Amino acid sequence: MVEIGPDEVDVVTLFMSLTTQWRFHGMGGRLGLINEAVRPTAKNLSIAMTTDLFLDLQMMERAALVALA
Repeated sequence: MVEIGPDEVDVVTLFMSLTTQWRFHGMGGRLGLINEAVRPTAKNLSIAMTTDLFLDLQMMERAALVALA
């Protein structure tokens, strides 16, 4: 089990809600999240899209790309 701090709830919730929004390379590898899906997903979840939240999301995206490679 992973413990999530109160300041991480929004970014983890958003990241997990974007699990079907990955852009794939034609050869089968993930390229990254579809950025056009981030803001509407955050809005649907009533999560305020801030610069810090976006940077945290990018950090999670990079970590996921490494883990999934």
